[in-house]
Amino acid sequence: MKKNTDYPYGAYKCHLVLGILYKQGVSTEDELKVYSINELNAIKSVIEHFIFFVQPKWKIACDRPGSGNTRNIGGVIEIDKLTKGEGTFATLGEKVFDHYWMNFYNAADATKAGIGKPHYNNLETYREYLEKEHKILNELKK
Repeated sequence: MKKNTDYPYGAYKCHLVLGILYKQGVSTEDELKVYSINELNAIKSVIEHFIFFVQPKWKIACDRPGSGNTRNIGGVIEIDKLTKGEGTFATLGEKVFDHYWMNFYNAADATKAGIGKPHYNNLETYREYLEKEHKILNELKK
């Protein structure tokens, strides 16, 4: 399935996030004032204090969706963690990140898929889910 991309997820060499953080500028000037072309430098910007960063998506992702009703991957919200790549999966690795999110279901998707409720909804319940699956695999090996 291709959603909002040109190619399937696995066809890309890597998945990078270019982040641009900024602060809204405060202006006490008259917003209706008209400037001449020679006064461009006098116009105060509406945004300031830029922070730019590039990180692999898996390094800044967290274990919850970006919003409550989607499967969109959420990210850490602390600026230092974003810029340093210190998200939930940063120490666990890209394979764990991929497995977690490729098998993640929200409530609506779980119902639609016929599994009832989601297998997990955070890293703790993901570990519990994998332990149960591991026990089943061990039973098959007997």
